[in-house]
Amino acid sequence: MKNIVLIHGAWHGGWVWQKVATKLRRAGHSVFTPTLTGLGERQHLIQAVDGPDVHVDDVVNLASFRELDNVVLVGHSYGGMIAASAATILESCSTHLVLLDALVPEKAGQSHWEIASDDARFTKELLETSESIPPTGFHRWAASKQHQQWLADMTTPHPASTFVKGVSRLKHPSTLKLERSYILCTRHTPSPFEAIYERLKKDPRWDCFKLDCLHDAMVDKPTELAGLICRIVDSE
Repeated sequence: MKNIVLIHGAWHGGWVWQKVATKLRRAGHSVFTPTLTGLGERQHLIQAVDGPDVHVDDVVNLASFRELDNVVLVGHSYGGMIAASAATILESCSTHLVLLDALVPEKAGQSHWEIASDDARFTKELLETSESIPPTGFHRWAASKQHQQWLADMTTPHPASTFVKGVSRLKHPSTLKLERSYILCTRHTPSPFEAIYERLKKDPRWDCFKLDCLHDAMVDKPTELAGLICRIVDSE
């Protein structure tokens, strides 16, 4: 049994994992779906966010105060940066880092917009003049109109400072003393994550997988995603 912490991406909240979490719990795992500060049901706290380290603390404090061990950190999209930093801090009690269609920072201080490719990068001017970025592009996240509307109803503005600043606590993810896996959502094109997948696929320290879905795999293909996560963590 693993303690699986599912870390959502920008604009989302812990709510986005509900179907995947249910399936993982049925498989015998303990599952935690924290909502990062300033998002979802915690959107009233957006002014408290001055960079991604606040979100790293959300995850680290969850694991610390729940006294978790055998932790599997799963980070989606922006949440990949948070998961990688949290894994650095929680290395002694973590067993696996799973990144889902996610950015992979290689050094402390590297920001979201520095890593993202040109087609996915927010302009620096927008980030520096706005306190929050509204959600858009729901058709790139899920295939069905019903899911797209649900995402439009549920997502909230994302604190811009977390895109401008990088995490301050980070070991290169490939050097962490835990298992590492990367999942690419293949229908999300063009995608900044394809190049990351191709690079990590050549690194023997990473196991790489593909899912036939759009960016929000937990919405688009929850059964398949839950099954893949189980297969990944059960193979340790």
